[in-house]
Amino acid sequence: MNSGLTDSFVPFLDSLTFKQVSPDSTPLAVIAPLEPSITASGSQFIKPPVLLYQNQETEVTIHGFRKKFLAILRNANHVATDSIADAILACIVGACQTGTDRLKFLGELVTRFPKAEVSHFLVLPHPALGDSLRFEGYCLGGIEMPVLRSRCRRAQSDYADLYGDQLDGRLCLKSPDFHHVVIDFLRPMLQQSLVQNAFWRELLLNYFELVSRQHFEFMWAHLDRTQVLSRPFGAAIVDVNNLRHDLGRLCDKVTIYLDFSKVEAGYVVPEMQGSTAVQIGSASRATSIYNSHRTTYRLDEVGDSELGRTLYACAGFWQQAIRLLEAGRYDDAALYATICLEHLFSEKSSTAEAVCTRSAVLTHPRLAANYPESEKELRKLYDARSLFVHSGKSVTPAQAERLIAYARETLRSLLVLHLKPENRTAGFVEKWVKDLDFIVAGITAGKTIDPAFLADCGILKP
Repeated sequence: MNSGLTDSFVPFLDSLTFKQVSPDSTPLAVIAPLEPSITASGSQFIKPPVLLYQNQETEVTIHGFRKKFLAILRNANHVATDSIADAILACIVGACQTGTDRLKFLGELVTRFPKAEVSHFLVLPHPALGDSLRFEGYCLGGIEMPVLRSRCRRAQSDYADLYGDQLDGRLCLKSPDFHHVVIDFLRPMLQQSLVQNAFWRELLLNYFELVSRQHFEFMWAHLDRTQVLSRPFGAAIVDVNNLRHDLGRLCDKVTIYLDFSKVEAGYVVPEMQGSTAVQIGSASRATSIYNSHRTTYRLDEVGDSELGRTLYACAGFWQQAIRLLEAGRYDDAALYATICLEHLFSEKSSTAEAVCTRSAVLTHPRLAANYPESEKELRKLYDARSLFVHSGKSVTPAQAERLIAYARETLRSLLVLHLKPENRTAGFVEKWVKDLDFIVAGITAGKTIDPAFLADCGILKP
């Protein structure tokens, strides 16, 4: 690949060296003759807000080098942050002594962006009870030690042997196998005889720790997406938000990278944490509800159609609303529930009118005695939301709960509509909304609407 790395980087790379920052530890610092560029404590690199040096506009600075290198990483679909760029730079400086050799080493690395097979093990701090849950490639249950040991052996790591007794029997969330781009350090590492260099291995560990955290972020987003169409209906297995924020800091996290090099090895990245105790509900019941919901609404068919994207967007707003409600933030919960409805039904003018009438006609059989009562309630709820936005008057918990209920039943209708493949075509949502307006006009005029047409529009019976 044409990386754009030129000999102009040689003086910059030649100027970098290491020193000990604190006499109390063995942190790492990459410094230049004039000003420090990267400092670290343990394996955490810290970037001070200063340039390396810049006597002339044409000279390379740490800011300019990092900007160039981040562009190279992003073009290769590698996760890219300032810290990751600095960690790679530290590996290069630790591997070679001269700027010319460092540039050559870096030039070789940027030709090595393979996809690794990446698996995550989130080991919770309490024992596993009951059967394992399996869904969407995830497994939640007792840690599968044979799987962990096998992957560690493939990575040529003794992690499972060293810590197996601590991990065995604990509850674990194992991810599916993802594929992420990483740098293949293994062959250059062997060529330069860096395997036995403990200092350089710490630099490499710093790189993989930072990369694995970004890949864990991807896993959280993926896991959340598998639940987003189920949680509004009580069919989700994992509360991703609570698992991540309340338990995440207490779990042991293990990420394993395999099959990214011709060298038969890999990398195991553990982060060991503390311990506590929690209770988990019935595994078999949770699995049954989740699988039943996915089967009923054929969630595996919700793809990248216009209606599918709308479903995921609205479900995301609903999920945020319920999380805020559970946190006691009723005003914000009401806002997100309203956004769910507005995403579907708002117009450039008369937004309140459009949202209230369309939401009411779609959901009134399940939430009110009739359409007029549903419309009246929605107008009051929308007014309460507007009073909060414009004058700061708080929304009551009951008002937030009702807005969330209307948003949930709207999602149910969307799921039913998605069961028909013909509804997944472009332009369906706009046509469907106009059909709702037609039904509203008919009800207001006292006309009788064909029940089959109502059903086709997602107006469901209780």
